[in-house]
Amino acid sequence: MSKKRKSPEAPEPINFPGAFELFRPSWQALKLNLITFLELILLPILVSLLSFVGGHNGNWTFSILSYVVTILTGPALILTQLKSVAGKQIDFLPAIRESLPYVWRYLLLLLCIGFVTLVGLVLLIIPGLFMIKRYLLSPYYLMDRDVKVFEAMRLSAADSKRFGMAIWGILGVYLLLAVLSLVLIGYILFYVYLCAPAIRYRQIKEVAA
Repeated sequence: MSKKRKSPEAPEPINFPGAFELFRPSWQALKLNLITFLELILLPILVSLLSFVGGHNGNWTFSILSYVVTILTGPALILTQLKSVAGKQIDFLPAIRESLPYVWRYLLLLLCIGFVTLVGLVLLIIPGLFMIKRYLLSPYYLMDRDVKVFEAMRLSAADSKRFGMAIWGILGVYLLLAVLSLVLIGYILFYVYLCAPAIRYRQIKEVAA
C-alpha cells in the first residue's frame, strides 16, 4: 500500500509566538523610541483639540492643520514601528522626513482598505472581519518593501492566507482591548501593544523568505 504523499503546495505549519506573547516585545520596541511615539501620537490629538476650539471661534486654520498633521504622522508612525522592531532608534523629524515619499500611497491604501472592509461589513460582519485580517499588515508591506498600493494589498493578502492564524491572534487581542477600552487599562494596553503588528509582519517576512 503506497503512502499518501503530502501536496508540495501545502505550507508547513509555523509555530509563531502567541498573540498575547507579543506584549513584552512590543513594549521593548516601544521603549526604544518612546519619545518619538509620544510625539507622533499626541501631536495630532493636540492639533485636533485646537481645531475644535478654533472651529467654534470661526477660525478653520487649525482644522486644516489637523488634517495635514494626521496625514503626515500616519506613515511616520508605521515607519517608527518598523525601525523599533528592528532595534533602530529614530527621532520625530527624521521619521516625518523619511516617510514623506509614502504619504499619498499610505493615504490611498487606507482608502482602499476602508472601502473593501466597508463593503464586507455591509454584506455581513464576517466578510468584513476577513477583509481586516487580509489587509491588516499591508501598511508594513507598503513602506518596508517600497511597493505600490495594490501590490502591498496583494502581498498582505497572500501571506494572510498562509499565516492566517498568526494574524487572527492579533485581531483577537485588538477586540479584547476594544472591550477593555471602557476603562483606563484598555488604553494603556493598547499602546503597549502598538508594535505587535510590526513584530508579526517581521516574523512572517523572515519565515516567508
